[in-house]
Amino acid sequence: MERKPLLSFALLMLALAACQPAAPPAPGDTTAPRVTAATPAAGAVGVRQDATVVLTFSEPMDTAATEAAFRLLAPDGTPLAVSFSWEDEGRRMVATPTAPLAYSADAGYLTYGYRLAATARDPAGNPLAAAFAADFSTLRRLGFQIPGEAGRDGAIASDGGVDTAGAGAFLGDTDAASASRAFFSFSLEDLPAGTESVVSAELRLYAQSATGNPDDLQYRMDHLAYGDLDAGDYAAAESANQPIFPRATGTWRFGVRDWVADDWSRGRGRFQVRLRSSNDGDGVADGFVLSTAEAADPTPVLNVVVYAP
Repeated sequence: MERKPLLSFALLMLALAACQPAAPPAPGDTTAPRVTAATPAAGAVGVRQDATVVLTFSEPMDTAATEAAFRLLAPDGTPLAVSFSWEDEGRRMVATPTAPLAYSADAGYLTYGYRLAATARDPAGNPLAAAFAADFSTLRRLGFQIPGEAGRDGAIASDGGVDTAGAGAFLGDTDAASASRAFFSFSLEDLPAGTESVVSAELRLYAQSATGNPDDLQYRMDHLAYGDLDAGDYAAAESANQPIFPRATGTWRFGVRDWVADDWSRGRGRFQVRLRSSNDGDGVADGFVLSTAEAADPTPVLNVVVYAP
């Protein structure tokens, strides 16, 4: 009898608790994801052929839905094949083209695009806040005609005489024991910053006249880095050399792409060469007089084609 009030109170509390409404469930994710960063940036120029497209999101994404919503477009609008990888726990998507991007064949820009439709979503099913689009351009093919550097070209005789002011540089032997070597220098400072590679390079020299029997001699061209011309450059060690076969006056053309590319890759500010000959020992001067930058036309020219922004 003494326990009945306590039992009645407990039953009353249970009844009241049963009448209370259930607590609402925690709200789900209703926030739309956003693109917070993208590379290449919209309007970027000079993009390299091995570039990837990277999109960063405000939250982890549904990877399958986001990949399906992505397109990389060729300049003609054709979709390009890409492979995908994900970083930062699903917040960053990397799209890698399965084939290298093309460069422009001329000075015009070749423009690619990438698109992400609003059907991209997060794991909760929230679609992208807004579709995303950007265009970018790859490297283009640019040509440069670089004149010779006056004061850094000229001739050096085997006796140490240096001529950097004359309009001609003698290449050949001068008697049975001596010879003259010709030097030419071209600034690379005007090549654009961001140049990726040297496509071609042609050195053009002009032989004003021939003396004696120049065909009796053998000739080589050396790749040097001599700075300002002085007597020590007559016998300075070259980084590379190649035979040349001049047999007439007029314009001489030499392919020097690898040498120019080497100078550019090393950060050198100029391209420089030395031309030298054998000595036939007949005691008579044999050789050619080559125009220098101090001469009237035609003067030394280095024609260079590069891929650059």
